[in-house]
Amino acid sequence: MFKNTKMNILQTESSPNWGGQEYETLLESRELVKRGHKVIFAINHANTKMIEMAQTFGLPFYSVYFRNSVDLISMRRIFKIIQKHKINIIHCHSPKDHWVCYPFYRYLNIPILRWRDITLSVPSTWRRSYIYRHGCKYLLVRCEAIKKAFVKNNKVKPEKIFVIPVGIDLKLFHPNVDGTSIRKEFNIPLDVPLIGIIGMLRGDKGHKYFIEGANLLLQKNQNVYFLIVGSGIGKETTAKELKKQVKTLNLEKRIIFTGYRKDIPQIIASLNILVLTSICGEAMSRVIPEALAMKKPVIGTTIGGIPEVIQHKKTGILIPPKNSEAVANAIKFLLKHPQKAKEMAERGYEFVKKNFALSSIIDKIELIQEKALKENIH
Repeated sequence: MFKNTKMNILQTESSPNWGGQEYETLLESRELVKRGHKVIFAINHANTKMIEMAQTFGLPFYSVYFRNSVDLISMRRIFKIIQKHKINIIHCHSPKDHWVCYPFYRYLNIPILRWRDITLSVPSTWRRSYIYRHGCKYLLVRCEAIKKAFVKNNKVKPEKIFVIPVGIDLKLFHPNVDGTSIRKEFNIPLDVPLIGIIGMLRGDKGHKYFIEGANLLLQKNQNVYFLIVGSGIGKETTAKELKKQVKTLNLEKRIIFTGYRKDIPQIIASLNILVLTSICGEAMSRVIPEALAMKKPVIGTTIGGIPEVIQHKKTGILIPPKNSEAVANAIKFLLKHPQKAKEMAERGYEFVKKNFALSSIIDKIELIQEKALKENIH
């Protein structure tokens, strides 16, 4: 009865920010629509970037204020959406929208799937733990590290938690993508190593250590270029600080800020090495498996779920966070040992094909949705 059930899905997001969590939600929803499901979004009115991207993805949405977790106005708004679209399952992605939707799970028996995309621990207080233990049908997390934390700190039953990694579209990210146009755009010679970091310009991504590591290499007359890909959030304070750091080091010709880019496959294709210097909060980085899907050597910190993708010196290089010298040494090692770098990238490519293909991730989401709906009816 429930095999391949076509569902009316409500995706809620109260965060005002744009990042990997929001992008992943839109990407997965577009794939669910392709499979015949109906997906409606309720997005924080202040998240203009997510609203813009929802329009780009062709996904219908409602702008909701989400003032606080007991927002009766937002509850009424969501209730009307549920009635109009005959919603039979809800995906919640942040605390406020989860609490706003909780009454519909508790009193209307509509299953909630609660997502958690970051590794920052949830306080173990009764109220903060309750919504994960009793306020949703299942908790969907992006890596094993998050699952372990919920089981240990918040006493969520392990059988209630499913690990759903980010899905990589292997039709977009593959080894044959051409990145020469990126090098031409930024006047980077084709025969010179190019090292890149991709992500929002915010403190938890550790860009300052990437810049310090680049400086250490360039002081030794290494003929290398660096790309910092991404934009800041809000008043872009971090972005201004990073650009000031580069200017102070007089490295503006070697460390290039590209700003926000949509052509990420071409950006990665232009690189010799991809680096991620996250210092906290990173669950399952999207950019690392994307790079591995394109057979690029990767360097990442031992934060959150990164070690679940990078096996040290097997599928990439792991380094401690907040360590610019480790950044420089890891880059130097991969440049000095191109055959070993290639072998790591090949193993990473096979690992990503097996575990991160977008189609298989959507398969998992569909099975969990069907399971939740079936158990709620019984």
